[in-house]
Amino acid sequence: MICPAHVRELLLSHFPELGPQLNAPETQDSLLQQLGIFALFTQQAVEEGSLTTLKECLAVADLLRSEDEQLALAIQNTYLRRLHFQRSAYSTQLAQLLMPSQLYAVFTQN
Repeated sequence: MICPAHVRELLLSHFPELGPQLNAPETQDSLLQQLGIFALFTQQAVEEGSLTTLKECLAVADLLRSEDEQLALAIQNTYLRRLHFQRSAYSTQLAQLLMPSQLYAVFTQN
């Protein structure tokens, strides 16, 4: 069973800068909002060319995906759908190079 508090804590352990957004009362208990914030943060890393942050974001997304079947669906249907790697050939290559293979397989199905 998906626990939004667990997801929030995991995201905060890797990305403490998301604290103000993830700890907001309207976000604390909403997995969809948490994943939306995380997707926006990931997309920002793509656009800024911050490869270290992007690689960590994708690794954390893959970790979350592997924890639970329902969470895997949430990653697929909420997080991955908000990422726009197809905007340029460069960002498409980034997705292919930096996404863990299982996450990339799910991403290309969307």
